[in-house]
Amino acid sequence: MLNCLYSDASLSVSQLEKKVALSERQLHRKLTSVAAVRPNEYIRQYRLFQSLPMLRQVSSIFPVSHEVGFNSPAYFSACFKKQFSMTPK
Repeated sequence: MLNCLYSDASLSVSQLEKKVALSERQLHRKLTSVAAVRPNEYIRQYRLFQSLPMLRQVSSIFPVSHEVGFNSPAYFSACFKKQFSMTPK
């Protein structure tokens, strides 16, 4: 489901709720029980994991960060470092 939406930087939890036909509370409860993360964190982690194969092929993080839905390469780098304990490049 998230495959077609994750690259849109304006993707919000409310849009995700509508796409999966769940209320905010239901989505939060299900993601917390299955993945142990909140919806915003799930979207961020999904984007970061989608960036891994792209980073192996591209020398600059700028196009990758925008491709996976981050507006700022600096924020992408900070999130990437927090998630994987290393810089993107």
